[in-house]
Amino acid sequence: MDRQMLVGRLNDLLGMELRGLLGRLDEVHSFVEPEAVAALPVFEQILADERDHRRRLTEAVAELGGVPRPRTIEMTTARVHYLGARYLLPLLIAEKRKRVAAYEQAAAEISSLPAPGVGGQSGQSRVAALVGGILARHQAHLEQLEALAARMGVTNRTPSVSAGPSDRTPSASAGPRSADRPAPTMINDGGTRSCITGVRLLAN
Repeated sequence: MDRQMLVGRLNDLLGMELRGLLGRLDEVHSFVEPEAVAALPVFEQILADERDHRRRLTEAVAELGGVPRPRTIEMTTARVHYLGARYLLPLLIAEKRKRVAAYEQAAAEISSLPAPGVGGQSGQSRVAALVGGILARHQAHLEQLEALAARMGVTNRTPSVSAGPSDRTPSASAGPRSADRPAPTMINDGGTRSCITGVRLLAN
């Protein structure tokens, strides 16, 4: 694997980080239902880590003399705006599993390079450490998401596009919310806001 191929592999990983739902979680204005408040800190930490992955991969490509791949968006993520954590969890778990598999493959390819490496052993070692570190994070994220889904009683089966309204929003038949229950919160740029506020913004 020469320098160009190594840059290509890093760009493949960068493209994966940029395209999917995990990279857009702060853009799709997802909300966390009152019964799913435990998901909020998990989602926020994953968002912070995803940003760090993109930054570090971009820097690694540039250090090798390559050009970071421009961002593209997976069009299927257009259907997940304003959906709840219970609906998103199976999608996030499925995507995270694909990332773990991709990073495992990349780590194996890099570890099989000849000892001198292209561009010097130090450069190869830095890339191997970067890929291994991000892989470890993705594995930890996957464990967190699967544990969260188990606690919430959410199946890991990827939901259908035609899922009913009850799968996407809190049920209107559930009656008035108790005063001691937290209101749904929106995930947006690492912060939170009332779900009702989000609906009002749409109506304006």
